[in-house]
Amino acid sequence: MEEVTTGNFAQSAYERAMLVPRNMYAVEVRALLEEIASVCAALPESRFDAETLGKLLAKAADRCGCGGKDWVIPLLVALAGRAEGVEPEDVMAALGKMTTARRLTIAINKLCDTA
Repeated sequence: MEEVTTGNFAQSAYERAMLVPRNMYAVEVRALLEEIASVCAALPESRFDAETLGKLLAKAADRCGCGGKDWVIPLLVALAGRAEGVEPEDVMAALGKMTTARRLTIAINKLCDTA
């Protein structure tokens, strides 16, 4: 298994289309990322760990109606610029709360841009 460190996830450029899997709509992905951003903002830095995030992410996805693991791809793209790799909660914990929030905001803004 790949060791999860901040260096593994340098911010990379990605196209808006990468955020939206074939079985989801952009509005659904945007709502999901906004929900996850909200959950992260409310979480104290001291609890911003993979175990806690894993539980919270699953609940956030359920609230948005994202069944199974459909939500993982857009979240990984938003965080790491790629749709595969490790679990999103591991990426988030490695990046930290501030960097995670910044990357989610960038992705949400890309989904708001219709150009």
